[in-house]
Amino acid sequence: MHCERAALLIISWLLLALAPAQAQTQLKTLTNNPFSRPEIVKPKPPPVVVQSAAEVEADAVDLELNAVMVSTVRPMVIVNDQMIAIGEKIGEMTLIAVVEGGAIFTMAGKKYSFTVAKPEQDPANTQ
Repeated sequence: MHCERAALLIISWLLLALAPAQAQTQLKTLTNNPFSRPEIVKPKPPPVVVQSAAEVEADAVDLELNAVMVSTVRPMVIVNDQMIAIGEKIGEMTLIAVVEGGAIFTMAGKKYSFTVAKPEQDPANTQ
């Protein structure tokens, strides 16, 4: 009985000793770090053929784009100190898209892009 017990003990010990070696050979190396943050990919806006406001006759467009609010729910812009949403008009121009730092309007079948006006800096306040 002692011999059988000793034999079982030796076999159990051998199996336990060899198990980690087999487990290491079966481990697969990871190609990605599971703890790293996922890379955020910003969607590219669709290409739009537009004219810049500088290419439009000065008397036809008198808009100053003050600010943009890019949103998936309801993007808006502030033009000439008025807040408008997509589809709304200011003068003869209709807002059709809001992009980072700018907006796209349409007038008489043509598209025009505007960028946010940079605030004028007071020379006395520059450092």
